[in-house]
Amino acid sequence: MSMEAPVLMRIIQGNCRLYSNPRLLLSKHRYLQTKRSSSSAPDHPSNETRQYSTENRQYSTALEFYPENYEDTDVVAPSRTDQTVKPYEAIPGPKELPLIGNAWRFAPIIGQYKIHELDKVMWSLYKEHGRIVKVGGLIGHPDLLFVFNGEDIRNVFRREEAMPHRPSMPSLHYYKQKLKREFFAGNEGVIGVHGPKWEAFRKQVQQILLPPATARKYVEPLDVIAGDFLTLMEQSLDRNNELPGNFLSEIYKWALESVARVSLNTRLGCLEPHLPNESESQRIIDSINTFFWNVAEVELKFPVWRIYQNKSFRNYIGALEDFRTLCLKYITQTMESMELRNYDNVKEEDVSIVERILMKTHNPKLAAVLALDLLLVGVDTDVSSDYWKWKKSSIGHGFSRVPSAQRDSCDIPALGGE
Repeated sequence: MSMEAPVLMRIIQGNCRLYSNPRLLLSKHRYLQTKRSSSSAPDHPSNETRQYSTENRQYSTALEFYPENYEDTDVVAPSRTDQTVKPYEAIPGPKELPLIGNAWRFAPIIGQYKIHELDKVMWSLYKEHGRIVKVGGLIGHPDLLFVFNGEDIRNVFRREEAMPHRPSMPSLHYYKQKLKREFFAGNEGVIGVHGPKWEAFRKQVQQILLPPATARKYVEPLDVIAGDFLTLMEQSLDRNNELPGNFLSEIYKWALESVARVSLNTRLGCLEPHLPNESESQRIIDSINTFFWNVAEVELKFPVWRIYQNKSFRNYIGALEDFRTLCLKYITQTMESMELRNYDNVKEEDVSIVERILMKTHNPKLAAVLALDLLLVGVDTDVSSDYWKWKKSSIGHGFSRVPSAQRDSCDIPALGGE
């Protein structure tokens, strides 16, 4: 059996009604509703059953936002019964020890798992426990729920409600809600928040970010960045035509350059060779490396930062501050250039995402928070998440072992006949 691409989901046990509440087994837009009666069980609708649409009435069972008549109805889950839905506690996973739970498994020396090798951790969990695994008993952290089967992953996302509960990274929540509360007040973003605040922010930006025309606008500039990255790869080859062992940091540069081109409408210059140490480009590269090297230490180990802000936490927060400063700088520059630009004769496809956000909201902080979230999520999705590292490394490893495929790829004609 081959392992499907894993998805890591953080679940707070108190909100894990997904596994025992049949309401959550249906689409987030429609569910079957039947009046309560002594003669009809929830799993067998009576003649009074009808379909009820919640498209204009937002609800979330996880956050306890319900339609007015939600508690007066029974929800029918097609082809499912209470007997077939196992409780959350039945999900397999490593056995917890008294008092210390599973936290010891990630501890240095005595632990069996290494935080910086989550791909190996997930492979081990999959082999030992199957396609869905719970790692509970993590001191100071919510449970970790690993879903390894593609169909299960699809079903989870399809059945999300209007305001799904996504337990935030505690450290990022602390940064936004405590350390920089004044800056993020009213503009919390979509990372580290959930519920009405998450939905309110998303509604302000989704119409600008989601249309296909928005993606098409950035095909050419991102293709240019990809070409620059290929040039950098060629320059990094050694005498054996191999890339250096620290090439992951170069992939960070490519991802950072690409995401900034979209979210900040600028080129940071991260792919330039021989950058001076004091340059802005090198500082932001150092910050992205610092962030990803410390996020696992801060999020998965015992949260000592709640008591004492240790070095890892200080470096982590410092990197976030560098990102916030960077976003504010380029948002301000965009606002200044907009004041000098006449948009009467400008085509819509020539207006950047940043400009559209500012035109619609007139809120530079909102634009900066969106750019910050896009940087954190975009760079992480491209290179740092274990799924993408696993996928890219697997493709590269397989490609390196088949010389004939390498030769064939050299014969593929370039786009445009060049």
